[in-house]
Amino acid sequence: MAAAVASLYRRVLPSPPAVDFASPEGKRLFAEALAAGTMEGFFPLVSCFQTQSEPAFCGLASLAVVLNALAIDPGRRWKGPWRWFDEFMLDCCEPLDKVKAQGITFGKVACLAHCSGADVQSFRANRVTIHDLRRHLLRCVSSQDCHLIASYHRQAFKQTGTGHFSPIGGYHAGQDMALILDVARFKYPPHWVPVQLLWEAMNTTDDSTGLLRGFMLISRQNTAPSSLYTVSCRDENWRSMAKYCVEDLPNILKAQNLDNVPALLSCLIESLPADAEALIKWVVEVRRKEEGGLSLSKEEKERLFLKENVLQQVRNTRLFTIVHDQQYAKNPCCNCSSSSQQDSLSRIAATVCCQGAAMLSGNLTPRDSFCCRETCLKCVQANGDGLKTVISASVVSEGNEQGVDMLLPMSSPVYNSNSKNNVIKYPSSVDVLTVLLLALHPSTWSGIKDEKLKAELEALVSTDNLPDDLKRETSTLASRGRLRVVGEGRDESAQRSGPARASTRGSRMAAASLYRRVLPSPPAVDFTSPDGKRLFAEALEGGTMEGFFSLASCFQTQSEPAFCGLASLAVVLNALAIDPGRRWKGPWRWFDESMLDCCEPLDKVRAQGITFGKVACLAHCAGAKVQPFRANRVTLDDLRHHLIRCASSPDCHLIASYHRRPFKQTGTGHFSPVGGYHAGQDMVLILDVARFKYPPHWVPLPLLWEAMNTTDESTGLLRGFMLISRHNAAPSSLYTVSCRDESWKSMAKYCVEDVPDLLKAEILDNVPTLLSRFIDLLPANAGSLIKWVVEVRRKDEDGPCLSKEEKERLFVKENLLHQVRDTKLFMTVHDLHCASIQCHNYSLSSEEDSITRIEASVCCQGATMLSDNLASTDGFCCRETFFEHIQANGDGPKTLISGLVTCEGNDQGVDMLSPTSPHSPSSRNLTFSNESIKYPSSADVITVLLLALHPSTWSGIIDDSLKAEFQTLVSTDNLPDCLKQEILHLRRQLYYLKACKDKEYEDPVPPSP
Repeated sequence: MAAAVASLYRRVLPSPPAVDFASPEGKRLFAEALAAGTMEGFFPLVSCFQTQSEPAFCGLASLAVVLNALAIDPGRRWKGPWRWFDEFMLDCCEPLDKVKAQGITFGKVACLAHCSGADVQSFRANRVTIHDLRRHLLRCVSSQDCHLIASYHRQAFKQTGTGHFSPIGGYHAGQDMALILDVARFKYPPHWVPVQLLWEAMNTTDDSTGLLRGFMLISRQNTAPSSLYTVSCRDENWRSMAKYCVEDLPNILKAQNLDNVPALLSCLIESLPADAEALIKWVVEVRRKEEGGLSLSKEEKERLFLKENVLQQVRNTRLFTIVHDQQYAKNPCCNCSSSSQQDSLSRIAATVCCQGAAMLSGNLTPRDSFCCRETCLKCVQANGDGLKTVISASVVSEGNEQGVDMLLPMSSPVYNSNSKNNVIKYPSSVDVLTVLLLALHPSTWSGIKDEKLKAELEALVSTDNLPDDLKRETSTLASRGRLRVVGEGRDESAQRSGPARASTRGSRMAAASLYRRVLPSPPAVDFTSPDGKRLFAEALEGGTMEGFFSLASCFQTQSEPAFCGLASLAVVLNALAIDPGRRWKGPWRWFDESMLDCCEPLDKVRAQGITFGKVACLAHCAGAKVQPFRANRVTLDDLRHHLIRCASSPDCHLIASYHRRPFKQTGTGHFSPVGGYHAGQDMVLILDVARFKYPPHWVPLPLLWEAMNTTDESTGLLRGFMLISRHNAAPSSLYTVSCRDESWKSMAKYCVEDVPDLLKAEILDNVPTLLSRFIDLLPANAGSLIKWVVEVRRKDEDGPCLSKEEKERLFVKENLLHQVRDTKLFMTVHDLHCASIQCHNYSLSSEEDSITRIEASVCCQGATMLSDNLASTDGFCCRETFFEHIQANGDGPKTLISGLVTCEGNDQGVDMLSPTSPHSPSSRNLTFSNESIKYPSSADVITVLLLALHPSTWSGIIDDSLKAEFQTLVSTDNLPDCLKQEILHLRRQLYYLKACKDKEYEDPVPPSP
């Protein structure tokens, strides 16, 4: 158990110059700016606010927040069937691996914004003045149609780190302060800063480019995004196709002597790359078969109508007729089997339905693992709008069936002049090829030698006289395609001028997806609507929005369609500033859904969701205080009472478990935190974590109660709500229960079940024998359960000095370590047994060797995190370690263990801040020097584990005298307060781990004595 967890928990926000958003002063600034009308942009931004998912993803996260706030449709799916911007989708201008390692530059972020369909105005600090910044800022914060992303250096705010991106959420004109919605929320919360200081932070040089930083304004383009066709760049194939369209095709046309359109089209098609289908795809929607029945919702009909309109307009162009009749009707090629559209449609239906089933079931593995057992066409009467086509399928994977519906656009039949048959009623490759030709920039054809042919083709591909819907569709595709290529390899040229370069040949493959849902209103009121903002302002004045500020600072989107319970809990735990005790990414400790896996395997949650009881158990396990209430145990008045208490304080938050049906929303059971309460209207603000589906919204409290008072079919129990708060005592600071892998289960079972059975079965008559048996029978993976926590930092991050917060944390750890060593139990463990026995990888007989091994291991671990290489530490070699004793301003010397770690020829210097305790004079073992067990050791952890086990563990000891002696040794009654709280916290963690593993958690588990 000598292994350590190397990590950091947030930073203290330097104030001044910054003011924490959730502080009393921050709330005052917010309320005044809100009244002045300069917080308009805050509402959509905070509704989409997220934490950067990697330490170097600040630029990507900031852009994703803004794109989602502007409701720009990404045109491709994120998770499940949903379209929603995520950092990992922003990969067209810079490889994600490179961004993960080095970050991203100002120019690349601007390019990504263009590429994603936004309108961008970028300003470097040398091109504008602070007055320009203030003018643009005021315009953006007074509207929901424009948002500002700042690129700045943290040093100006006395913060650690270097270059950073974050959106600006508001402006206080009286104080001339801007609200930075910092996407590195694991490090600093959202905060207000003086605009003058923000300008100085922008007016700094990015060493990677030699150019100044600045800011950019992001807004929606005047034209709507494409609705039927989309550019796809999810794999590398799009690059070769884009290169073909932009470079190869113009060169081919210049080199060939072509004199008629059919010959030109034939040349174009024959020269297409083999992977041409990778770029442009047509978009269909999929849904669970039972989700909407045979009827289509109003929004589904509207989207289908738009798709059908675009499809019909494509088919009505003269270019389409020529492409189909003169080329494809006579010579099917390039996998474009337009002569057999029914076969084509069957294949598409099977493929898309398999893809849809994979997404809707939460199984995002390749669709090859799915088998589409049947497909059938249904023509649904859409309330006077004519027939609509739904393809229904039953898809089988690993013995499980998923029924899906594919909502398919269709056009009026097109008559083939050669065959006289009705063909291509549904989207086909011919359509996509037509759209591609229309989307290519006009300069593509300038190299055609025959002037008559050039004029004829330019007239065919001209968009001047196209219907508005089709013109917007081709314009959007052209713009996105051009930007993806321009962004490739060019950092600072993200301008909107230049030739538009687009995409690919017609692909019959379809991208199955959905873009949000229209919020049914009434009964709900959109948080960002005028009524929603009015309710917010009134509730804020009434004092029942106090919990909102900390929740909004940590608000996130569930990362999987079935992770609503995990996301809601992560939001609340982070809002309460509960330290998870283990790292998330890099060196940082921050709750993420992927870390909430101790009560239910994540794969099971991904496939089936999670129950009310398991979420309550997870909250306990994570170190929170939980009060769960099922609807049959309380009344509406009880709910209102608890809600008002939580909404009036930042120290308690309410998570609701409810069914969506009473709100007329699609879906079934759901979890979300409640962000506030309007007493006058008796309405609550639901911070819906499924933000890709519905925005945050206000609902009547009686209706929420009705939604809670429903049965979860998976358990047969009613839903309800739970109150989450911090324990009065701080969580453990030196030791933590680790359950990152499955091995903790065997160790927890050993402690809770096997040890009591062992004691009942064996006749033991003295403490050494009992301890010997306890240690001898420890599972081989015993070291995976309880670990001690150290902090690591880059060697050059803070120099040899320790910050005030680092000294405070070290002091607490050292105090605890010393208190453990002062217990009689520790002396017994160390002197009477562990000093003479090596077992289970606990090298207790050689503490100096142990600390050397630990420091090398932790320094390697720290280097992997700090360099953002999250692969196995086996790839790292700790070339050297050495101790430094730093005088900490009168607090005595502190130990800094420095290491130089090498991986693949690169060196990373790291510091490990190690707690130390003085040699205990009461130790009876005289064979150890004063240097022995100065640092945390396995003997400490075994002592802590024995103290943390529930007192009932020892009740089976047969010898009464031994039982009394041992119970005195492990009693927490007379422990110092710090150590007692550490032990009781670990005891609760161990108990809840076991409780969650065994059964559905329903009622609060009594805290262990």
